[in-house]
Amino acid sequence: MDKHLFEFFKTISEPHRPYERDNLQTSLIERTADAFARNTHLCMYISNAQTQKFFYASGKFERLSGLTAEKVKEMGFRFYLDFVPEEEHRILYTAFKEGLHFFCNQLSSERTEYNISCDIHLLNGRKKLLVHQTATPILIGRDGMPLFSLCIMKHSVMHEIGNITVKRKGHRAFYKYDMDKGEWIKDSGIILNETERGILTLSAQGHKMEDIANKLCKSLDTIKSAKRRLFLKMHVSNLQEAVAYAEYYDLL
Repeated sequence: MDKHLFEFFKTISEPHRPYERDNLQTSLIERTADAFARNTHLCMYISNAQTQKFFYASGKFERLSGLTAEKVKEMGFRFYLDFVPEEEHRILYTAFKEGLHFFCNQLSSERTEYNISCDIHLLNGRKKLLVHQTATPILIGRDGMPLFSLCIMKHSVMHEIGNITVKRKGHRAFYKYDMDKGEWIKDSGIILNETERGILTLSAQGHKMEDIANKLCKSLDTIKSAKRRLFLKMHVSNLQEAVAYAEYYDLL
């Protein structure tokens, strides 16, 4: 799979797409990304479809991989080959390849509204960190293909690798790729009621169950029961995971 993944990265980064470099535009993209990274403390990079190197990388990569931003930027797509376990390259290959196919089937004017994500391990010395990666196209070429994509890596709240997902801005429904069936499956998403949304919002603010019951004017037993149903609905085991799930799927 290492060979297939490397050849795919070579294919998508060949400079065959016409694009006149706009120094003002690219400078604005880089400064905006850097400001966003510094204010959110996120580990992120911007890929450039015309080169295998990254256009930008934030300084937070040292936390996940022990590498400086400049080193990650220079490595580009090679970063995946060296710092993702080889047995998980199939997940990356599938996410990139099938995600690109999905993207190409959408209207050109709507393609920046989609993002694709997956969960993979990242090697840091002897440690393996489960991370969640999301990629969003931010600049489309004249051929309708993504030129620049903003990619964010953070610690995953999931319990396993995979979870290749495509979401669209402002839509509750999303698509998950079934690697066994080799197809995208639409998921209508979940709907939170007022109590469930209140539990998550107040939990994210640091409130305990007793405080949440008082603020929502519900009994403690009602709140605990609602929390259990919420966990089952989300397939999570604690409030931290539930809040992260809600933030990821834009439920709050």
